[in-house]
Amino acid sequence: MAPKWAPRSSSVSRANSSQHSAVFASQQASLQTSSGARGGRAICGCGKPTWNGLWNELCSRSCDGPKVVPSSSVAASGARALPTADARRDGMFSQALREPQLKPGLGALASGAENPADMAAYQALVSKQQDKLGGITRELHTSKRKVTHWAWWVFPTEKAGDADPDGTRVTRTTAAMLIKRTGISQDWRRVLELICDLVEDRGTQVLPAIDHSRVRYFIDFWSSLDASPDWMISICNRLGRFRWV
Repeated sequence: MAPKWAPRSSSVSRANSSQHSAVFASQQASLQTSSGARGGRAICGCGKPTWNGLWNELCSRSCDGPKVVPSSSVAASGARALPTADARRDGMFSQALREPQLKPGLGALASGAENPADMAAYQALVSKQQDKLGGITRELHTSKRKVTHWAWWVFPTEKAGDADPDGTRVTRTTAAMLIKRTGISQDWRRVLELICDLVEDRGTQVLPAIDHSRVRYFIDFWSSLDASPDWMISICNRLGRFRWV
């Protein structure tokens, strides 16, 4: 008596293969004779409907296939099968393989939850704005221009500044959170509006040239953010009238 782990004989394999081919041929024949608005049913090589009703797909991730490319007459009929619940569930695996993979760290963003690095950068920005916005306002009133280093915290974008000691930045989710912090957003708004007044009165040189690219990216980011309130859009429009190079 052969042990349980012994491979099946080649004759058994050939018999199964022949049966498999017969089922497949039968399904293909029915497809070729289908007509009208319903057309045929898109199937995989095992003879079952494909998980999503499209050709060149499998019925489930556990199926060995092969995938089927229909003849021109069947393809022209627009054949499409309605997948079963099991096929839809199993088909998620096939769909995931076709979709582009997210970069590391972006999966959490897509689901609405920030990863620890994003939250750390956001909390650092909140802390800096709390500590620095008052002094920035006084500096602008006194000097009528930017003198010290603070562009990273007044013009936050998705990229941390190369020289920012705290690596502050925002994502689209944390940017919306920042806007909702009433006390900070009011102080931040006053600084931004003061900068707009100075730029409109004196030109873009009130900000050092090294900061101009950050201002440009700030405008692009915040003007396209769904969470941006009217006052932020107004600031982006005012700054956007100038050339930041």
